[in-house]
Amino acid sequence: MLETQSRTLIYDTGARYSTTFNGGSGIIVPYLRSRGIDHIDLLVVSHGDGDHAGGYHGLVDAIAVEQGVYGADFSPSIPLGLKQIKCRSGQRWTWQYQSQGFLLFKPVTDTVWLSILSPTADNQSVGNNSSCVMLIEWRDQRILLPGDIEATAEALVIAELSKPVTVLLAPHHGSKTSSTVEFVNTVRPQHVVFSAGYRHHFGHPHGQVVVRYSEAGSRLWNTAEQGALSFIWDSSGDLHITSARDNGWRFWWR
Repeated sequence: MLETQSRTLIYDTGARYSTTFNGGSGIIVPYLRSRGIDHIDLLVVSHGDGDHAGGYHGLVDAIAVEQGVYGADFSPSIPLGLKQIKCRSGQRWTWQYQSQGFLLFKPVTDTVWLSILSPTADNQSVGNNSSCVMLIEWRDQRILLPGDIEATAEALVIAELSKPVTVLLAPHHGSKTSSTVEFVNTVRPQHVVFSAGYRHHFGHPHGQVVVRYSEAGSRLWNTAEQGALSFIWDSSGDLHITSARDNGWRFWWR
């Protein structure tokens, strides 16, 4: 989730765990409501894999969405009134809002740029390499959300990047088929987040991938260990990071 003073982006919707529980209505919506948010300005579903798109219907049935952007292999039923487009490189959104100024406390206009880097219009890939890759830019901060792209798509994304990023959501949860040496050395994130389950059967993140990011100087974060992570920039541009598990016991410790 990306939250500014006036707008909200959701990137992917989590899984559908059963007929009665999914990441959209069971996790995202309660969190949005706890933040006082009653609508989503932009919903991006990177691709059709169940762990990324399974919570879609639970989400859009429970909260208003202004616009949807979907990966090439995701074709959901669209609620009435929801504007939707297929994800393509070159798509761009500019979000402006008023923030507290530094001089005499005058408000200033801040801008967040959202850009799609992949896939291209002629990309015939399906599955992981068709993932919608989004770059978020604010002042000198850059956040890259690459879905499940693997080596082939990573090479295309590298060509679109001019400088390293502040925060990277590790491609494909840190799988060994992603985060190539070339990609890691180009992106060189200050922070890399592995979205992974505790003792997951796929073993994410892969040990070699962890080493690559460590050698690139990245600070490593893993949702299996830290839980939900929040990267919060204040009006001065200083970054504050919080973890849901900074305090308290994990259930498997008991």
